[in-house]
Amino acid sequence: MLEYLRKSASGIVVKALLGLLILSFAAWGIGDVFSSRAGRAPAIAVGDAEISSEQFSSELNREVERLKPVLGETFTVEQAKILGITDALVRRLTNTALYDLGAKDLGLGVSDKVVLEEIKRSPEFFDETGKFDRNRFIQLLRNAGFSEETYVARVRHSMARLQYLSPIRDGVDVPPALVKMVQEYNGETRVLDLVRINHASITSLAPPKDDELQKFHQENSQFFMSPEYRKFSAIVLNTDDVAKGLDISEEEIRTAFDEREDEFITPERRKLKQILVNDEAAAKKASDLIAKGSPISDVAAKVGANGDMVDIGFFNKDQLLPEIQEAVFSLEQGKATQPIKTVLGWHVILVEKIEASKKQSFAEVKDKLSAEIKSERALDAIFEMSNKLEDGLASGATLEETASGLGLKTIYGESNINGIGMDGKKLSLPFALEIVSQVFALEGNGDTPLTESKDAKGFFVARLSGITPPSLKSFESVKEEVAMRWSAEASAERAKKLAEEMTAKINDGASIGSVAKNFGFEIETTKSFDRNGKGLALAIPAEMVNRAFEMGMGSADMAIGTSSSVVAVLKKVIKAKENDEAALKQTTDQVFEDLRGDILDQLAASLRQRHSVKINQNIIDQAF
Repeated sequence: MLEYLRKSASGIVVKALLGLLILSFAAWGIGDVFSSRAGRAPAIAVGDAEISSEQFSSELNREVERLKPVLGETFTVEQAKILGITDALVRRLTNTALYDLGAKDLGLGVSDKVVLEEIKRSPEFFDETGKFDRNRFIQLLRNAGFSEETYVARVRHSMARLQYLSPIRDGVDVPPALVKMVQEYNGETRVLDLVRINHASITSLAPPKDDELQKFHQENSQFFMSPEYRKFSAIVLNTDDVAKGLDISEEEIRTAFDEREDEFITPERRKLKQILVNDEAAAKKASDLIAKGSPISDVAAKVGANGDMVDIGFFNKDQLLPEIQEAVFSLEQGKATQPIKTVLGWHVILVEKIEASKKQSFAEVKDKLSAEIKSERALDAIFEMSNKLEDGLASGATLEETASGLGLKTIYGESNINGIGMDGKKLSLPFALEIVSQVFALEGNGDTPLTESKDAKGFFVARLSGITPPSLKSFESVKEEVAMRWSAEASAERAKKLAEEMTAKINDGASIGSVAKNFGFEIETTKSFDRNGKGLALAIPAEMVNRAFEMGMGSADMAIGTSSSVVAVLKKVIKAKENDEAALKQTTDQVFEDLRGDILDQLAASLRQRHSVKINQNIIDQAF
């Protein structure tokens, strides 16, 4: 899996993030043996392994970020919960801990030397010369929110887990008869005639009276609750605040500039176009045509090169294959190389544009360097203060006494778990959401641990002093919202009754066309679609997709969606294509993964018999 990521990922940052995330989310290596902070209830406990509330929240946030490219940048943890992703994450983290314990039961382990070698082989941690760079390693871990100890533990447990699960990973055989049956099942498609009753189109409802709305308000109280609020005090050590009081001389800044001179040099870049072919003769023909002035896009077509790979963009010298570097960077703008052979084939490369190397002047980077030096010194200062702060609290001093002794202010706040106060405004505190998250993880009045902020710019500790439980908002304050929800439910109920009447008439012998006309609706016809709804081209309730594959030809059924009710009649059944090699391969892969997943689930169930599993749903819910 790690080898696959190394080959498929591009860009040092992407490689680093994928290299870290793989240990949390790959099917064969999720999570590690977590240890929660002493004295605090864990979100998940498996045997002697614990996953704290902070670690679960971190894993959940990583999962959401991982899914954003698929589900959209606005995808949130709340939506993840609705989609069941949170439950899946709990199962995966739990099973991973069980597999780790299974590996431990068998005495499987990985030595420090092997772990070190694996980390040193990871190219995301290489410097420009292709060697392992410890500074880069530490920085990338920090950016991703990992300590060195945690990351090494993840690698160790992942490698041991891979050993433990390798018989399942490598030893599953797929029965051909089962594949054929699944392929026929999955490949069948159906076509529906349907009538859509949009809930918003139901406008003939009598307006509700106040007593009806008040009753609705009481009976559906879950929609009109104010959230839980928590009151707290906190001490915050913030590098930005400390840095403001620091003075850095110009001499110090210039010394840093001289020491870090290479950082401020932008290397020469060249915008390239390329012909890439498999044989030397085609490459020579391309080179001759370009030399005669033929446009490179025309040349690509003439020699059978991939036209989509002609424009390859800007590169500095070190980003090119070694065989190409000197030839490309010795050319004048507008010139092309002779054919060059690499492991990828034969290249002819045209230099379209040259951007010269540029060095930033001292004046250009002075402010940036000054801010960085201040930040580094401020971080050293608050780290020392954090030790004193922790010692003060450990001695039994109050939060206020400890803050006063260090010359700090105690700050106060009260909010819901989203950092919104009772006045509806966001808390204006440093690290507000992180502090609130820690406060809501507490099970009762007490202190959070001293915690470093996610951006590594400070520390904080908070004390929970009061809890205002959720309560039903007054009817008058939410009357408009109650009326809107009442109307929506009444419209949906009326649409449902219309759908039931229409379904009954069709199943009594009437055609869907005549029924639709009598009720004032139009008929829509779907495209052929499979059991996953692929091919529909119309939005219909997911329940209707399922029922379409249970209906008899010509029979009617109905389903209720979030915005409409649908009445449908099965119009056509289309069997799976025979001798479909692509579908056969896809089905084989699917059955293979399903069988392997079933065996893994059985293994996890067996391990549960030997190792206790406790899931604290309250702690998990607080992640939202």
